[in-house]
Amino acid sequence: MKRLGLLVLLLGAIALPTLAQNLVVNGDFEGGFSSIGGETIANGWSWWDAGTVNPIFPGSTHFWQVGGVPGSAQRIIGGQIAGQSFRGGIYQVVSGTIPGLPHTLSFDYSVSGTTDPNAGQERRIGYDLSGGTNPNSASIVWVVLEDATGDKPWQHVETTIVPTGTSVTIWTRVGIVWPVATTFMDIDNVSLVPVPEPSGLAVLGVGLAWLWRRRRT
Repeated sequence: MKRLGLLVLLLGAIALPTLAQNLVVNGDFEGGFSSIGGETIANGWSWWDAGTVNPIFPGSTHFWQVGGVPGSAQRIIGGQIAGQSFRGGIYQVVSGTIPGLPHTLSFDYSVSGTTDPNAGQERRIGYDLSGGTNPNSASIVWVVLEDATGDKPWQHVETTIVPTGTSVTIWTRVGIVWPVATTFMDIDNVSLVPVPEPSGLAVLGVGLAWLWRRRRT
């Protein structure tokens, strides 16, 4: 009977994926930053820049390390601060996702910019279930769309996604076509965690209950 109880627990452990484990590398931005081409990029993350988006105000995206909630955060900035148009961001191809199983995606962000809808401003955070690396892909789902909402303090977002493969790309997109304002977005505490299947939890619960009853007898 003791072996049976251990077997039940083992089956429960196998039925459950690795839980409460953040699949995002350096999602809290406490794992350090590196200087790349004069810009400060969080370790574990990649950056992209669209190049010239308005030839009248040519420019590029800038990346800073700033204070987060708590610790450090990644800032993506440009616009009036440099008199330049820009479009770019950071992204990460997150490996280890489980196809068909719900995952919780959460993060914190804050934004600053203009409320002018004609400025061509973008401040977005989203994901691509295909795990791709094209910032203009139609498969990117934007969870946050703060294109003309002005300034906002730190906000927390949590949503459920269901991966279709073993990787998901997390995207940010920040920019402005007409640099009438200094535009930026800060992002912190990015997390992607598998959600346990009820069947797996049930098997584990049965095993724990069996062992508890056996210890009492």
